[in-house]
Amino acid sequence: MIVDKIQELMGNPDLDMPSIWLRYAKIAEAHAAQQLWADREGYYEGPHATNYCPSYGCKRKSAYKIHKVEGEPFQWRMFNTFGLGYCVELFIKAQITELGIDFEDLRSFPLHWQLDGEPIMCSPDLYNVHLSDDPNYTYVVEIKSAASGSFDKVEREGIRSAYPHYFDQVQLEIAATGAHAGILVMENKNTAHLYEEVIEPDRLRLAELDKFFLDVHSGPPEQFERPFALVERTLYHRGGTPPQTNRPLREKFNKNGATIGWYEVLPEADLPWNCGYCAWKHTCWAPATITNVAKEGEKPIWEVRQ
Repeated sequence: MIVDKIQELMGNPDLDMPSIWLRYAKIAEAHAAQQLWADREGYYEGPHATNYCPSYGCKRKSAYKIHKVEGEPFQWRMFNTFGLGYCVELFIKAQITELGIDFEDLRSFPLHWQLDGEPIMCSPDLYNVHLSDDPNYTYVVEIKSAASGSFDKVEREGIRSAYPHYFDQVQLEIAATGAHAGILVMENKNTAHLYEEVIEPDRLRLAELDKFFLDVHSGPPEQFERPFALVERTLYHRGGTPPQTNRPLREKFNKNGATIGWYEVLPEADLPWNCGYCAWKHTCWAPATITNVAKEGEKPIWEVRQ
C-alpha cells in the first residue's frame, strides 16, 4: 500500500531527490516544533500511550511513572537510538508526501481514557493517511526501524508476535483517532529494506489494554509482582565429582544419564534485558545492588547481587 509505492518512487531513474530532501527539511522542522511542544507540556514526564502497552514494560514500571516515582535518566545511547529512529521516520514521511498521499498530521491526540478528568495523550507525532477511494476511510500510520535480526523476525512472524508493544500502540491509536485500521512500516537499519503490515482493530486486545490501564492505577507499584526473572549465572565444572563449594550445585548429564559435570550457581545474576532498559530498575530490585559490569562504551550488562 505504501512500501510498494516508495520502492517504485525511489527506483525511478528520473527521481527528483532534492525535492524529497526539501520535504524532509520541512517535516523535520515540524517535528522539532512537536518535540518542543511535548517537552514544554511535560508530555514525556506524564502518563501517555506507551505507559499502557504491557509489552513496553510491566505494571510496576507503568505504576512507578504514573505515581511520579523518580527514575534514572536515559543513557546517552538511548538518545542516539531515538534520534536514528526519528531520522528514518522523517525520511519515510518525506517519501510519502512526495508520492502525493493525502497526509493528516494530528500532532497529538487524546486516547479514549481520562485520568482525573484529563485525557491521556497519544504520541506527539501521530498521523493518518487516506489510501482508498473512500475519502472517509483512514489508516493510522506508525513508522519504525529495527536491526536485521529483529526485522527478519517481523517478516517471519508478523508484528504482533515480534513486537507486541507496537501492535498495542497501533490499537490505541486506531481507537483514539477513529481510523479504520493501522499500517506499520518498518525499515531495516542495516539494509534499508522495508516491511509493511496492515493492522486491523482488535476489540478484545483493546479491552485487555483497558484492564491494564485500570490495574496500574489501583495501588502502589510494589503490589505488582515482577514479571521477569533474573538471569542465573553459573560456573561449569567438568567431571563426575562435585566441586568443593558452599554454593548450590546442579548436575549435568549425558544422553545415557551419567554425570559429566556440575554447574555451580553463583551469587550474582544478570537483569533480563526488559529490566535493563527500565529507568526504575534500581528502585524495583532494591535492596539488591545493581551494577553495570560492561566495559566503558559497550552495551550495559547489569549485574545483580542480592
